[in-house]
Amino acid sequence: MLPDLDLAVAKSELTARQVALFDKLDQPKAVLAFGYGSALGAGGPSHGVMRYLTGWDSHEAMSLFAYDGARQVLLLSSPFVETLATAHFDHTQIIPAPVGQWGNIIAEIFGTVGSFATVGFSDMPHAVFDGIARAVSELSITGDTALAQLRIVKSAKETALLEKGAAICDALFAALPRFLSRENSAYRSQLQLECHARLAGADYCKTWLSIAPRVDGPRYWPKEACQTPQDGDQILFGVALTVEGYWAHGIRMGSLGPAQPHHLHLWSAVHAALLHGEDTLRSDTPLANVPKTMSDCLDAHAAEHNWRDARSFRGGHGLGTSYEEPLTTLPFAQDWHPNFANAVKPTAITPPETSIFELHPNVFVPSAGGAALGEMYQVTNDKPRSLLHFPRDLMELSLTR
Repeated sequence: MLPDLDLAVAKSELTARQVALFDKLDQPKAVLAFGYGSALGAGGPSHGVMRYLTGWDSHEAMSLFAYDGARQVLLLSSPFVETLATAHFDHTQIIPAPVGQWGNIIAEIFGTVGSFATVGFSDMPHAVFDGIARAVSELSITGDTALAQLRIVKSAKETALLEKGAAICDALFAALPRFLSRENSAYRSQLQLECHARLAGADYCKTWLSIAPRVDGPRYWPKEACQTPQDGDQILFGVALTVEGYWAHGIRMGSLGPAQPHHLHLWSAVHAALLHGEDTLRSDTPLANVPKTMSDCLDAHAAEHNWRDARSFRGGHGLGTSYEEPLTTLPFAQDWHPNFANAVKPTAITPPETSIFELHPNVFVPSAGGAALGEMYQVTNDKPRSLLHFPRDLMELSLTR
């Protein structure tokens, strides 16, 4: 199945976003938006900036989109995406050029005097930034927060893309059993499932599949996901994919054969925490309350079962053109490693209607195993709406091969 091109965000909506950002800033000379392409997956936050403003994906290349009230220019670090860019953009000057020339090109087109606004520059290599900073007088207006605020509320078209992605996640959860076998390593099963997602219309898909008697965390890569399924194992399966640049995400879990009692306790803990988070995710409630209520629930279960040395990764985040949307992800601390916990002080925020979140409470206990459930939600004026429909029950699977 090929991607549904009718789902793409209309160019008129993209133009409206560019105008809205320009109007929110302090009369910039021009807006300079930097973005890596999608090849970095969740590891390239600037791609979400570029995709939101322009709908453009430069894949393995870097791009700089510059515009004012009259002109727009796209600079490309690779000449091999020029044909793709020409087909994507209207009324835009497309210029493939070495990144060392970007500053001079911007100065020649927009002039050197005046305050330029920047978005996505925190992801920019120093060599690129240095050339631009030398060529123009002021990179003095930071537009990232203003853009992040615009990105929170989702339009009907954006919601449709997120729903399409959620449906593909559901399809992968349903397909998981048939890609498990005693001859298949976890990573080989991942590759088959990721191909399944691409054929269903995802433009990018990355999974993690952890299989062990006591799962110890997410396992993504060939050298860490070489286990083959055995009776009695736990299975945790996470999916992150994009449709037209919009991220969908979910996690489900199961066991091979009847679930062990301690595995059921772990599932019960994260399921209860997810329900607490769901009840708290409302448009009239501070977002910081959501991770707190989930964490409190997990702590209570840990005390009840005497789970020692338990650890968890981030319990949720905003979703959109970035896997972890700015502003709406900050209240969810990344606790997997102490160096990341509380690395950024969150901004107080109440999630508005139509905003989209992934909640995935999780816990990993050395003596018992791991558990995680991930659900996509859209905030409403009442109970949040689930975008995933595959059951959250602990799956009891069997191996036929």
